[in-house]
Order: sequence, then structure tokens, then C-alpha cells
Amino acid sequence: MKNIMKLAVITTLMAIGMATANAQTTNIVLNLNVALSGFMQSDVSNATSVRIANKEILIAYGTSAGGHTVDKSAKLMVVSPAEDSGGPTFFIREKSGTNITDTSLSLLMTVSESDSVIAAKGVSYSIITLNFDNGVGTDFSVSGFATFHQGKASGKGIAPISDVTTSMQATVSGTGHINGEYAILKGNVNASGPKAKIAEVP
Repeated sequence: MKNIMKLAVITTLMAIGMATANAQTTNIVLNLNVALSGFMQSDVSNATSVRIANKEILIAYGTSAGGHTVDKSAKLMVVSPAEDSGGPTFFIREKSGTNITDTSLSLLMTVSESDSVIAAKGVSYSIITLNFDNGVGTDFSVSGFATFHQGKASGKGIAPISDVTTSMQATVSGTGHINGEYAILKGNVNASGPKAKIAEVP
């Protein structure tokens, strides 16, 4: 009877291990840099210059429902499955010593991409649209021409993976709101510094 119970426990543990392995995927993580500037309607006949960059996005996240004040060293990141089985998503990465905390921005920031034109040497072109909305008065939707570069990425304990996006540069423009006031924006959205990472899929 004891042997049967031991076998049942071992079988259960093996099943849990297999489920965990199946729930993992290899992701490509890049640093995101947003640099937008433009003008906001300050009154009926006056405009004020404005800027929305990483710092402003992180502050806007902090004032959103469920948000929190992030550390000054926090970074914006973008992640995509290496197997190209899903679109990119965004998150905030905070470090405190050796501890790393990642917070999803999936409810606030999204991106869409047009069909691509494929060029030589791992280069492709498309139109991207980046949207952000913290739900309390700061938002934007900007679109523009993007250049993607394909190459290899590796990470700790992960062999180089070929044919993944290693960088992206886009020139964009669009509209938004800052503290509820209408704004017209233009600028750049870039992603770089690819790292491969094994991560669990929720």
C-alpha cells in the first residue's frame, strides 16, 4: 500500500513538472524608449510645449487605477515570444539590489502593426500605432514609419536564437491628452538591447 502511495505522489509531481515546462516559453525582451514632443492647448488662443517620454509615461502609470510610484531607475520594456506566436506587450522593470520586479502595462499600452515589406539583410518596414491611456487624463495614439532589424538574441543559459527582432526605430505623430488637455505630438519610438529569457506564460 505504501509503495502504491509513493508511486501516486511521484506521478503527481512529474505531472506538475511537465505542466510547468509546457507553461514556459522563450521571450525576447528589449528596452523601450519613447520620446514625444508637441503642443497642448493651454487656453483658447495659446499653446504650451509639452513632452511625453519614458519618465512621463512612468509617472502617468503611477497615477492610474492600481498603479504605484515607481523607482527612479525603472525602465520601460517590450517583450515578444521568440516563436512569433503572439504580439508584443509592455511592462515596467524595477530593480532593487538583486531583486527584479516586472509590472505589466498590458491594460494601458498597446501596439499594432501593418503588413510588412521585407528587405535584405534582416530588415523590414511597416507602420506601427502605439497607444497609451492611463485612464485619468493622460493618453496618446501615435503612428508612423518603422524599421525593424532581425538577428540573433541570447540570454543567461540560452543559446543564441536566430531570426528575432533585435531593434526597431519609428518616427511617429498623433494626438493625445495631458492632464485632460488636447495635445498634438510627434517624435520617436525605439526598441533595442535584445535579451532572450525563459518566462512562464500566465
